[in-house]
Amino acid sequence: MKELEIKTNGNEITFCLFGNVDSTTAPGVEKEILDALNGGDYTSVVFDCENLKYISSAGLRVLMKIKKRIADTKIVKVTEVVYEVLDLVAIPEIMEVQKL
Repeated sequence: MKELEIKTNGNEITFCLFGNVDSTTAPGVEKEILDALNGGDYTSVVFDCENLKYISSAGLRVLMKIKKRIADTKIVKVTEVVYEVLDLVAIPEIMEVQKL
């Protein structure tokens, strides 16, 4: 199953996450994200989580790694289930998170 779709709009890149981003899928997702970022001059990153069902600590590490690299990083269209995980580890205090 595909976990990631990439869309670009000028200096903004959006990563649409699908299904589960966990210890099995996170390394591949991270590689795809880093490859995409290395291929452009992006100043803004959006993680679209409308179709994300679950994220583990491995997935959270990927998000934080990108936030450290590009300050203007936000997470949008977050379901209640995923928001609970993000809130549990204080992600909304570190970057903008918008619920679905």
